[in-house]
Amino acid sequence: MDGLGVRDNAVLLFRRKVSVAGSSRRAEQDAEMIRLQILGDPQLMHRLQETQPEITAAARSDPQRFAELLKEISSRRAYHEQQRQAEIARLNADPYDIEAQRKIEEAIRQEAVLENLEHALEYSPESFGRVTML
Repeated sequence: MDGLGVRDNAVLLFRRKVSVAGSSRRAEQDAEMIRLQILGDPQLMHRLQETQPEITAAARSDPQRFAELLKEISSRRAYHEQQRQAEIARLNADPYDIEAQRKIEEAIRQEAVLENLEHALEYSPESFGRVTML
């Protein structure tokens, strides 16, 4: 290995190169993996049927439509995140605007609430449901 400039006990870092042409194929594979995971989990399928019946129907019968719906959801999420970032930039533009400061304070408070919810769901999920003792 010395001929390549790699010494003994060296740490090598490998990175996978992602090309734009291959990213659409990767997205299709990811969509298919998600679809198969949904189909394999009856509880998830039931919950999804209650909240997103169109996605559930597409998962069962039309893989292409399922991939399209996932792409739409992803693009909608990206759009909303972009809008949120633009709103934050607008609010931070004038640090002396009292109304902007109120909105920033509310956003910080809401973010803290969501973090607490995520923490509670992670570390004490039993508090969100009924636990029946045997």
